[in-house]
Amino acid sequence: MPIEFNCPQCHHRLRTPDGTEGRAAVCPNCSQQVTIPSESVPSTPPSPSPPSPTPEATTGDSPFGQNAANTNDPALGGVAASGGAFNPYAAPSTETELPQEGTVAELTPTQTNAVEILLTAWNTFRDNLMHFFLLGLVLMAIYIGGYIIGLVFGMLAALLGQQNMAIFWVFQVLAIIWAQIYGTFLSAVGVRYSLNVTAGSQEPMQGAFNILPYFVRLVLTQLLVVLLVYAVVLVCLAPLLVLIPLQDDTIMLGGAIFLGIIAFIAAIYVGIRLSLASPFIIDRNQGIVEAISSSAAYTKGNVLAIFLAALVILLLMIFLLIFTCGLGMVIFFPFQFMTIVLIYRLITGQQIGGQSPFSEEGAVTSEPGPSAGDTNPFAGQ
Repeated sequence: MPIEFNCPQCHHRLRTPDGTEGRAAVCPNCSQQVTIPSESVPSTPPSPSPPSPTPEATTGDSPFGQNAANTNDPALGGVAASGGAFNPYAAPSTETELPQEGTVAELTPTQTNAVEILLTAWNTFRDNLMHFFLLGLVLMAIYIGGYIIGLVFGMLAALLGQQNMAIFWVFQVLAIIWAQIYGTFLSAVGVRYSLNVTAGSQEPMQGAFNILPYFVRLVLTQLLVVLLVYAVVLVCLAPLLVLIPLQDDTIMLGGAIFLGIIAFIAAIYVGIRLSLASPFIIDRNQGIVEAISSSAAYTKGNVLAIFLAALVILLLMIFLLIFTCGLGMVIFFPFQFMTIVLIYRLITGQQIGGQSPFSEEGAVTSEPGPSAGDTNPFAGQ
């Protein structure tokens, strides 16, 4: 269901699509940055301003004076007396009608290059260093905890599987499933947090762990992408079956090397084309097939740029990990997920940093309330 709430600054009623909870947004009416709540909040109109004193006000039986006593006079419109005094007891004039649908900005396929990706990644990481350092610590804790649990499965497989191979394979399968689950969780938190940072959120950790609505989709999407890459590799290597009956070692070796290179290039190409499915699921709440299709569509024409940028970053991170004896993982993890999100934003034509990931009119849709001079619909007639 859509999420409805009031802007804390101007009290306009706002509405966003389901799945946007926890994200930073910009109110289209007052440009105040707000955080979308996890569920709809009942309408809470702003407190009325105190009544303005007027020369006509007199003391008498009514503690509010003559003007206040006549605020319901039909001739006064139920809002102000002839002297212009404000009626604090009339219905507030800032009530707004909810729109029928929340809107999200349209994505525009955009060409980028490796230099733009690298410069944007460096500038974003530098400008949000403390945010990403915090993310690195959190991801390191998740990684270490998941790795220890995986070791426990491995030890149980070794100890209990000595007498029974069935038990051994059960724990091996459990270890593989666990690695997939906590790896997906690690990736989802990193991507969600990076989406918040690149949207200009000052509290990116808020909502970063709210990944249950799309966790299953992420697991199945990653599994499907891996299967598609393997399928491409098998197709590329299939001609080797034709060479086997020839029983010529030279031809077999040459064919294996040539087809291996082709399969390697094809695997990288397909992997890059499908690598951005996760941001489409998390940021756009897309389904599995739709997210994979979106990744393939928006990465078209950007494969070489993504590959070169990823290669440079990978080499730098390998050097960092070796130089810091593994402590560089605190930097590697957040930089990796931040780069994925930045590439996603660049190739979809979104602005980065301080900008809402929604339309230019704001992260949410609203309709302006009546101005102060409008007729009060709740005043006496």
